Amino acid sequence: MKLESNRSTTPARLIQTLQACRTVYFCGLSKNAGKTVALRQAMCEARQADIRTAVTSIGRDGEAFDAIYSEFAKPLVCFEPGDLVVTSEGLLLGSDACDIVRRFGIASPVGPIAAARVTSPCTIEVAGPSTVNGLRMVQSWVMANGVDLFLVDGALDRKAASLPDVCDGIVVSSGAAVSDCLEDVLLQTRSAIDMLRIPSDDTADSEPRVMFSPVFDSEEALRGAFAASVGYALTVEVQGAVTEKLVDFLMHEGLFARCRIVADCFAKVFINRKRWADYRRRGLNIAYRRGIRVLSLTVNPVSPSGPGFEPVSFLESMRRTIPEIPVFDVCATHYGAAGKA
Repeated sequence: MKLESNRSTTPARLIQTLQACRTVYFCGLSKNAGKTVALRQAMCEARQADIRTAVTSIGRDGEAFDAIYSEFAKPLVCFEPGDLVVTSEGLLLGSDACDIVRRFGIASPVGPIAAARVTSPCTIEVAGPSTVNGLRMVQSWVMANGVDLFLVDGALDRKAASLPDVCDGIVVSSGAAVSDCLEDVLLQTRSAIDMLRIPSDDTADSEPRVMFSPVFDSEEALRGAFAASVGYALTVEVQGAVTEKLVDFLMHEGLFARCRIVADCFAKVFINRKRWADYRRRGLNIAYRRGIRVLSLTVNPVSPSGPGFEPVSFLESMRRTIPEIPVFDVCATHYGAAGKA
């Protein structure tokens, strides 16, 4: 796999941030945040680097127009000969630009999921497996059939498909579609990146800790565990989802300062991005048993429902807000020019 890498300088292009990843999950903080544009750019740059790619989506992407903003043109997903696409067979009917090479026996509203090898330039709507097991099945086959890089068009509200044992890394997209207020976009993006990049749990097993399941264990049992460890901090290993209800309970009981939460991974955290920022300011201490790599962030200054933002200043504002990872506007005039845009 001839993946470009330049660790000594700021990456100039999106493909450089993917490094040695084999499965990359693209997600947007809202509809029309630019994730499909980012994926399409990664496809283009992968071809230029002779990286063999396969593409799928856990939703439906590549349609000509937005389902809500019907006059807003959507980015088409363009394929070249040799590309592999995993999509619903119903979206391939009548196409002479690709050959079906594998049927997976996975059902979807527009036909069973199939893999097709592209034989001539074309655009294809992509609607792949919508379950984690389905995505794992596709991933296993793709990686055994000559693919270097598997790109998954996803969404943050379908967290399960971005589990660390499914994807090697995540590319996040944010933009004017998140909010018409710049400060709100920056806040929500900062919170989302922070939530994704929480460190892994590497503390000693000898520290006081308790297992807690929001489904099977009562708040009274958790209150009792803290009462039994008077004077000590307590690590709460959550089996299941970490919710605002759990965090609010810990705050209400005055246990927040003594508590360290360990969740399985980011996909198990269900907290609104604005509330997350508030919790962190108040001292939320949380770690993951399994972390995920955030590879880069792409930004889209255009919104279908508002005026959007001035592109250069928006990109600069986001880079100041998220300095720890590469930030790109892949549609900018100077994108790829020594990392300037």
